[in-house]
Amino acid sequence: MTGYLQWVAPKCGPCVVGQDMMAPLGRQNTAHWGFVGKAERYDCGQCITRHAREYGFPPLDAGQIEVWNLWFLVQSQQRTGGMGDSAGLDFGVLPAVFDLEGIPQARRRRLFRQLVTLNDAWLAHRAKKLEEQRRAQGGPRLDV
Repeated sequence: MTGYLQWVAPKCGPCVVGQDMMAPLGRQNTAHWGFVGKAERYDCGQCITRHAREYGFPPLDAGQIEVWNLWFLVQSQQRTGGMGDSAGLDFGVLPAVFDLEGIPQARRRRLFRQLVTLNDAWLAHRAKKLEEQRRAQGGPRLDV
């Protein structure tokens, strides 16, 4: 994972655990992007939406938290292209993941489409960052 996902993913787990301890004490961090109140759980949708805006990803509101969780779950399932670079998610794993997670057939088409959108945005973001790095290093341009 790079960029957006590398920055956000490691923060979600500790955040969820930390707020379970801090909210009952009324000590939630007011600077947290999901802050609602000192004694309330963070709004994950609000935090995710802000991260999405910062990195140019499609917005993920609280109503789309299921696809967000699924996205993080399958991040280790990447296809690689030439030179070992990621070519995006290996969508072939989704039937097994849907089954293991107990996701009903009725929701799978919507989740698949949302995962495709996220994957496309991630690949575009990654390509942009790689091109910026190549230009900064004086490497060959790939857009000509």
